[in-house]
Amino acid sequence: MNYYFTNENQLTSCMAYPKYLFGTKLSETTKLIYIVLLDKAKMSLKSNNYIDSTGAFIYFPINKMAEAVNKSEMTVKNAYSALEKADLIRRSRQGIGAPNKIYVKLPAADSFVSTKNVSMAQENKVALTKQDNKIRTAYGSQNNVFLTDEEYSALVREFSVVEIEDYIERLSSYMFRRNRKYDSHSETIRDWILDDRQKNNLYN
Repeated sequence: MNYYFTNENQLTSCMAYPKYLFGTKLSETTKLIYIVLLDKAKMSLKSNNYIDSTGAFIYFPINKMAEAVNKSEMTVKNAYSALEKADLIRRSRQGIGAPNKIYVKLPAADSFVSTKNVSMAQENKVALTKQDNKIRTAYGSQNNVFLTDEEYSALVREFSVVEIEDYIERLSSYMFRRNRKYDSHSETIRDWILDDRQKNNLYN
């Protein structure tokens, strides 16, 4: 039996859809495969298991990805090639019989918000804040985390896209479930990340 989405019903685990994908010409299947790769890369980063001097990497052979997204191996092969051409992944061959290392890449901070994203945000997902009269784009699954382009870019430069997207979603869900409000969402995200890092250092 399915349930209506309410405060009492917790959202099941889900994958984030990066906003920068809206501005690309990639097929929907290729975007889906990138999202799966990005999700696995986030887990690698958190577990600290698959990281080298280049960054976090994953192993996801074509046949395994085909099973995961219920597509043909040829479709996945073409998607991997398209992602490499778009400079969103890099595959490093490891020798005969060994799976390729896959490095999931992110676009530069100043390219996250495409013209299409800005247009969409201006139509339905912006808020004019009372404090400084700046237009902020809505982020998070509940469209309730508001950041200017400058605030988002500054957070990405200070931390990482993966981390920022994770904490945006945490803040979005928390405010929705608890009916909480914060004066500055960018400062709240920064404080949460720094607090969690400090706690992790105490226990490591």
